[in-house]
Amino acid sequence: MLVRVRGYNSGFANYLRTGQKNGNHLHRDDLDKRLILSGDLDITDAIVNAMPDTGDDRYLHIALPFKEDYISEEVLKTVVEDFKSSLMNAYREDEYAFYAEAHIPKIKRVLNEKTGEMEDRKPHIHVIIPKVNLVDGSYLNPLGYYPHNEKYVEAIQESINHRYGFESPRDNHRFNVTDISDFISKYKGDFFKSDVRNFKENLLTEILSDKDLDYAKFMSKLDELGKVRTSS
Repeated sequence: MLVRVRGYNSGFANYLRTGQKNGNHLHRDDLDKRLILSGDLDITDAIVNAMPDTGDDRYLHIALPFKEDYISEEVLKTVVEDFKSSLMNAYREDEYAFYAEAHIPKIKRVLNEKTGEMEDRKPHIHVIIPKVNLVDGSYLNPLGYYPHNEKYVEAIQESINHRYGFESPRDNHRFNVTDISDFISKYKGDFFKSDVRNFKENLLTEILSDKDLDYAKFMSKLDELGKVRTSS
């Protein structure tokens, strides 16, 4: 299992119900069996829509994709409960909304229109957490500033993987719900919007394609792509 964290402003309810997004013409009912694991989608959507829309992220969208082809409904439910108790342990239950549903693929392989390749579809869970404290209306984010707390999220991920015997991305660097080329095509454009974009895109491609990368090889790759300068 992998934990992937995103922040968005709107659109999750329609996506979960219909499966509609760019490049996908199939309805959710054709793609997946939906399994509600926690919370209420209509209430969660209403909470987000009631929040002031300043253009910023109004909720966390956390995806929990699995490499396994089959996971029982009972296990999926307990995984979500374990994940929620670990992630939200600083809050009382009346302070937050937490919605989770699993998608069990009916269609096992689809064409990735970005890469032109067929890709496998595996069971996965979507978690939605509005960024508002339901008691006092204050800002709520159990992850805080995510780059500073990524190791905490990874600890939750690996604890669940160990407990249930799931495949871990730490043991398989190519583990993902999509091919590595799709990962690169999705994210390098979002992250790199500067005059050194091409350099950073090439570096990201090199790093993510090397399953045996260590610090020495990383520095060597930097040296191949340009002048390297370090500071203490």
